[in-house]
Parts: sequence; C-alpha cells; structure tokens
Amino acid sequence: MTVTSGQRVEIDCLAEVIETMGKLSWRVTWRHVKGVISSDNSLFVRWKAPHLDRVIFDPIAEKDAGTYQCDVQDVNFRRVKIIYWGIRVLPQEFLNLDYDSALAQWQSRDQQNQTVSEPLKESKAVLFMVLMSLTLASCTTGLLLLVIYCSVKRRKRRHFDKQ
Repeated sequence: MTVTSGQRVEIDCLAEVIETMGKLSWRVTWRHVKGVISSDNSLFVRWKAPHLDRVIFDPIAEKDAGTYQCDVQDVNFRRVKIIYWGIRVLPQEFLNLDYDSALAQWQSRDQQNQTVSEPLKESKAVLFMVLMSLTLASCTTGLLLLVIYCSVKRRKRRHFDKQ
C-alpha cells in the first residue's frame, strides 16, 4: 500500500484468520524489513508489535515504510498463515492531485530546461571546434616531424653513400 505521511494506517493480522477459522488460540509473531518492499525472508528481523494482532500507525511517518510480515500459528505451532504488507510512505507535499497546478509546474520546468540548454549547445559547439583544431594541429605537427625525420635520414644516407 502507498500512503502519505500523517495518515492513520492499520494492518490487521488476525481478522481474516478469525473470520475463516473462528476464535481459537493463536500465536502471532511479527517481522519487519525497514524501508524495503520484499518477501525475501533473509532480510526480515523479529519485531515487537505494540498490539499482538495488529499494527496501528497514527500518524504514519516515512521512517515506518517497509515490509511487515505476520506469522499466525495455531495452538500446535503449525503455521496457519503468513501475511505480508508492503508500505510505501510518501511525504504529504509529494502528492499533488491538482492537474492544472501540476501541469503549470511541469511546463515551467520544461521552459527552464530549454533556456539552460541553449548556452549548453553553444558551449558544446565551441568545445567541438577546439578539439577539432587541436586534432588538426597535432596531425599537422606529426606530419611535419615525419617529413623532417625522413629528410634527415636521406641526408645521412647520401652523406654515408658518398664516403
């Protein structure tokens, strides 16, 4: 379930079991994974619930997000049911159901991104030109050094051949 902080949230472990099997003696244990929605048993740690059969968050806070697991066992310690509740808690200001306001915010962000992207395009073009100039200069320098090297080598060879 996804809720906003400040709401009242209640998760009931025995309601379904009592409804289907009647009021018998039940053993209830709770386990919890903080901040993660998961059914991976290796992540859970034992958790002491304030009430045996249910958990009430009033008000719920972002720190309460995570997965809650309830194990129900009968009097003979046979597992009757395992129940998982994944709870996401959003901050109150996160949820804005006013479409017009949200659209206006989206459009203003889009306009801000466009005005920021224009100078960015210009700086990318300048950077590209500088890199191309450096590449061209290094190629030219390399060719010039190769010509000088070959010229010196020829002169040495001619000088050696004359002797």
